[in-house]
Amino acid sequence: MQDQQNQGQEYIQPGPADAYQSADPAKVAAIAEQLERERLTGIGGWLLVFLILTILGLLSQVFSLLSPGTGIRELDTLVMPRSLISLLMGIAVLVLLFGKKAVFPKVVKIYLVIESVLSVIFTIMTVNAVSAYIGNMDAAFSGGMFVGVAVSVGLSIAWIVYFSKSKRVRYTFVE
Repeated sequence: MQDQQNQGQEYIQPGPADAYQSADPAKVAAIAEQLERERLTGIGGWLLVFLILTILGLLSQVFSLLSPGTGIRELDTLVMPRSLISLLMGIAVLVLLFGKKAVFPKVVKIYLVIESVLSVIFTIMTVNAVSAYIGNMDAAFSGGMFVGVAVSVGLSIAWIVYFSKSKRVRYTFVE
């Protein structure tokens, strides 16, 4: 070392960057994968958005169950079972989500499909019940309901894609 300094050259001690250059690429990739896994594990990002929306949806179902009804008997008999089914399924999904159970991604996709189907069926039955009650239903009202259902189904499809492709979901819900 003395000779190098004496010849006008400065001795540079190897640093962390040099260690990565000489490290095995497989080990570096494994470390990078582990760091990414740790960063993406847990309830955060879009998974947190889903959690908040699910809780708000459950509160809406509770409100529907506790409300006095519309006064249209046919419609009121539809609201209670639909709200109760949605409430129970939503609670089950939240239990699996908070428990970080490996089965959660599959169950939540089934939940989203069932909710979409229930939404379509409930909307058709609502339009029929209200039409029977008032005689002729306004096309704008029924059209608006179907637009709402289309948006709901579209969002369910987007969530299904998220739960199928997300690294956060894959890293969080493991056995």
